[in-house]
Amino acid sequence: GPGAVGWLLSGAAQGRCYSFGIPVAATPPERVRAARLQGTVQRRLEEAPWGARGRVLPLLCYGRGGALLEKGFLVQDERGLPETRAFLDELLRGLLLPAHLCVYEEGEGGRLGCTWWGFQGAGKESQLLGRANVVAAEEADFHPAVPHHLGDTVFRSREAARQVLEECTSIIPESRLVLELVDKCPKHPKKGNFPLIVIEGLDATGKTTVTHFLKDSLDAVLLRTPPSCVGQWRKIFDDEPPLIRRAFYALTNYIVASEVAKESSKFPVILD
Repeated sequence: GPGAVGWLLSGAAQGRCYSFGIPVAATPPERVRAARLQGTVQRRLEEAPWGARGRVLPLLCYGRGGALLEKGFLVQDERGLPETRAFLDELLRGLLLPAHLCVYEEGEGGRLGCTWWGFQGAGKESQLLGRANVVAAEEADFHPAVPHHLGDTVFRSREAARQVLEECTSIIPESRLVLELVDKCPKHPKKGNFPLIVIEGLDATGKTTVTHFLKDSLDAVLLRTPPSCVGQWRKIFDDEPPLIRRAFYALTNYIVASEVAKESSKFPVILD
């Protein structure tokens, strides 16, 4: 939209801007690979040599009807130094083949021009694929992330979340251990007759005091989410991309639900 073009113009006027995308993921295995690849690229960009003269912003490219095409990055180098282009060329050749890089520069009359480059492999020269002027598109009815919120950030079913971790078993061995725990849980747990009290809140807001007071007052069982049986793996999944991290936490909720069903048949349950 106009705001994005303005951002590019401001960067191009001072130096040079670049953009590239992560290949589209159509299947569950590809989604996992793309999510991890995006995390790897982001870490590499954070280690880039341009320092304070460069900025990196997330990019969403989408087509007609709000169809999400790919995620990627916008890079602005205020001085337009050749080292930045060399770094991005090496990054794309090493991680994203076949890859494309868009280079934005201000041309005659203040127009923003774009050259599109392609990469095929290590040791091969990049190829100029085309040139065009950048113009503002009509504002979309919805943010491009909206139609893809379900399935990308929220899992509609236990099986949908399970499918993501199933694809991770070869690269994250702990995924199989989580799946084994989930598979032991009934698919349709039935809550007992005793009450369930859920305590929600941010850290350092007095949750612990309230939960322990209720536990002692009601002679209740205190459960936590995520459950203690997966606590040793939280750090591993917290370091993964959102797709994998959210699948992990979604599945731990099914483990907690199973524990609630079991304990609420005998005692009141406090869920922290």
